[in-house]
Amino acid sequence: MLNISKYYVYNERQKPIAVQISITDFERLEELIENYGLSQLMDETQTEECLTGELALKYYESVKNEGILHFLVDTFIFQTCNISS
Repeated sequence: MLNISKYYVYNERQKPIAVQISITDFERLEELIENYGLSQLMDETQTEECLTGELALKYYESVKNEGILHFLVDTFIFQTCNISS
């Protein structure tokens, strides 16, 4: 378990309404969440058929504007298929 220093923010009735954490802890949590999501996606696509180089390039061209994470995931999956083939 991560050791995260947190500070509770209370409203005027002393009810906790938020939590404040350091930017370092936030970035660690963000990385863990991204890695977890990536591993889940990799598990889901484990049984999918691999694309040929030509089809992979066409797929890349169709999704390249959807964001860097999508590109990285697709690139990793494509490279993994090429390694295991």
